[in-house]
Amino acid sequence: MTTNPDEVTVAADRRTDLIAGLNGLAAWLTVHPDTPLPVVCANFRVPVGPRGGQLGFLDDLARLLGTEVTEDDMGTLVASRNFGPLRAEGHVGPEDRGTTAYFARAAALRDAQAGAQA
Repeated sequence: MTTNPDEVTVAADRRTDLIAGLNGLAAWLTVHPDTPLPVVCANFRVPVGPRGGQLGFLDDLARLLGTEVTEDDMGTLVASRNFGPLRAEGHVGPEDRGTTAYFARAAALRDAQAGAQA
């Protein structure tokens, strides 16, 4: 597989822009200490395509982040790591998202949470 040099340049430019943006935000927050802190989450975009490719991407991301893929209550698979208060994460939704079984699971989870609060 050959790589288009233009795509490599765009990816490098986007990486440079992202890092500059994070550094810029940090510098701005430093000189404005009275400003409320934002909630910052860096979401890695899982490529569109076959589920196997998405899961492979998530496994690779977890390895790079030094963590493991976990599953939340709704069946979403997540690879995440906190960098101080900043969270970096990627996620792949459950296979049955949008189905009757998925919505039934969501309703049962909401009912259980409501019961725990009562």
